[in-house]
Amino acid sequence: MRHWFIDQIPMPRRRPERRRATHPRGRRDARNAPCVRACVALCAALLLLGPPLVAASAHTAGPSDAAGAESGGFVLAGVGFAHPTGLLYDPQADLYLVANNNGMPLAKDDNGFISRVSTAGEIIDLLWINGDDPAVTLHGPGGMAFQGDELLVADGQVVRRFERTTGTPRGFIILPGARSAIHLAPAPDGTVYASDHATNQIYRIEQGEARVALAGDQLHGPNGLAVTSERILFTTFNGKQIIARTAGEEDEVLWTLPHGRLYGLILLEDGSALTASWQTGALFRCAPSGEITIWRDGIAGPSAICHDPVHQRLLLLHYKDDKLEALPFEG
Repeated sequence: MRHWFIDQIPMPRRRPERRRATHPRGRRDARNAPCVRACVALCAALLLLGPPLVAASAHTAGPSDAAGAESGGFVLAGVGFAHPTGLLYDPQADLYLVANNNGMPLAKDDNGFISRVSTAGEIIDLLWINGDDPAVTLHGPGGMAFQGDELLVADGQVVRRFERTTGTPRGFIILPGARSAIHLAPAPDGTVYASDHATNQIYRIEQGEARVALAGDQLHGPNGLAVTSERILFTTFNGKQIIARTAGEEDEVLWTLPHGRLYGLILLEDGSALTASWQTGALFRCAPSGEITIWRDGIAGPSAICHDPVHQRLLLLHYKDDKLEALPFEG
């Protein structure tokens, strides 16, 4: 059975090899000389006329790329990202980690990789953890979280473990019955939770083992995750809700959004929540009052969102454009 998420994803794009361009050498055909002279004359005329006019276009609400750059944000594209699906800020090293699927999410192609990006918006190491390395297995990395001195990475049916500072592999944790685990979220008690929207399950990871914490069709494809000391919150991939589960109580629908296929979940200090819709490419801010506003739109496949409170930024991954965008955000 194919999943909606897979059908929406383009075919894998391998990292291109650098090749020196070669061109046959020879004498120019004299018959082309009049065409060359005409082209030169046309270019000269265009230079005299000046730059072409650009038609004005409406701008949607929210900060622009230019505003982000002027205020300390950045846009990073065309640098080698390949279907980026996971995003994490490391406060110890003061840098960002970007997980790249580099193919179909469920394919066991071992070509995923994780990049290190500076807070200045520069690539530190594109292939910091690289599935092409014989010592590393990494098929379709997604969400990431820190647990002690380890970096945990969701990878389909397992969560892979790496040393936090060096990226050295430390094995993996099996998620019983999982098919497409994408998101991870740390809890205040040091445990980490993982979601699998394909099987309607949420897992709790503790001491190197995972067990099912929540399961059932009533979860509606749990995707984005956030965990507090009292409850588990998750977005629904097969619905439009942000739901909270408190121990011993019924699920509570906190917000119902206008669009579905929800990715990512960030809880803010004022009680608001952020999530993005893959369906429309919009990032929503959900207020405690129940009001829902579009904070950002035009995201080409919002596969992950991340809050960096140190540099007061919100980071977005544009899956379809292989782009990382950092925007000023005070919360």
